[in-house]
Amino acid sequence: MERLVAGDSATDVVDLIPEFGQWPHPSDHYAVFFSGDDGDHRSTGSTLTCALDDRAERGSPWRQAATSGDEVIATLADLPPDQRAAAEAAGLVGCWAIPVEDPLFSRPAVIVAWSRADGSIMEVHRYALETMAWLLALILQWRQQVASLRGRLGGTRLPVWPTGPASGRCSRP
Repeated sequence: MERLVAGDSATDVVDLIPEFGQWPHPSDHYAVFFSGDDGDHRSTGSTLTCALDDRAERGSPWRQAATSGDEVIATLADLPPDQRAAAEAAGLVGCWAIPVEDPLFSRPAVIVAWSRADGSIMEVHRYALETMAWLLALILQWRQQVASLRGRLGGTRLPVWPTGPASGRCSRP
């Protein structure tokens, strides 16, 4: 959160979210799929999870979570064929997808945790996923508030003071 107040972009701070899962579960894989500031699809996390997103079809668990607004827990058998083959080859056994509302865009961001055959069981991801979802929600709300302030200021860049970005209501020389 400190980086947001210091003026870093929300996209750069979202890049840190998967690390909250990697730290307690280093053999498992985490990713965040979200809309960048420009509205384009972005993904961040382990190389493997991002590669699986590139193979994503309508039936992927994270697309289901984004569409339904509900958590999705999936095993290999639940994956579309292309993703199933790639996930199985990588030793993955299942994933958990949690949607997080994005107040700036109509589609939610989704956090995904993958478990490996030789890694943690899916249930141990609950704490990491809930923490990541809470942090992601704060970042996305911050981004929406900054966009709103910029809109009110005519699109100008918000000044950054030693304590963080100014509110836009007053400025000092």
